[in-house]
Amino acid sequence: MPLRCTSGRVRHRRNSGLLHHPAGDARPRAHTRHGFEPTASDNIRKAHTLLQELISGLLAAVAYGAIGIGMMSLGYVLVDLATPGKLRDLIWVNRNPNAALLLVSGLLGVGIILTTAITGSADNLVVGLIGTLAYGLLGLVLMSLSFLLIDALTPGKLGDELSSPQMHPGSWVSASAHVVIAVLISAAIW
Repeated sequence: MPLRCTSGRVRHRRNSGLLHHPAGDARPRAHTRHGFEPTASDNIRKAHTLLQELISGLLAAVAYGAIGIGMMSLGYVLVDLATPGKLRDLIWVNRNPNAALLLVSGLLGVGIILTTAITGSADNLVVGLIGTLAYGLLGLVLMSLSFLLIDALTPGKLGDELSSPQMHPGSWVSASAHVVIAVLISAAIW
């Protein structure tokens, strides 16, 4: 009585060591715990499938990475607009802790949002990319609005305080608002 192994091939005797393919050729194969060893063509198909999955994953990572770089660059520009003077000079030349804190909180916020959008995206790459871009833009808009709202509700100009060489508590408030907004958007995505 023929027996079928998991691969669908038929073998006629339990201990014959011969594998009878549907085409009728018989080749000796070693028995394994779960059936027969895969053939060379099975291994090639599996390797080809794995290679295709790897390439697809790498291309998706490049696409998501490009969106991430674009969103972080836009976030940098928005923080630069909020601070008087050049942000590059404030952070790297003047070593201003207020401007650095605001930039770091914006970058972390964007990173939190994009990471959640990517992990929550569908198996469809195009839909995932569009969703990631949309949530990233929403996060940047809401973080910018929070900065403007905090500036409007507090005495003085927050932008001027950010350029001060001494650490200002308002910088912590604005930075915290960025992170909270990012977490809220992430919770909405998930």
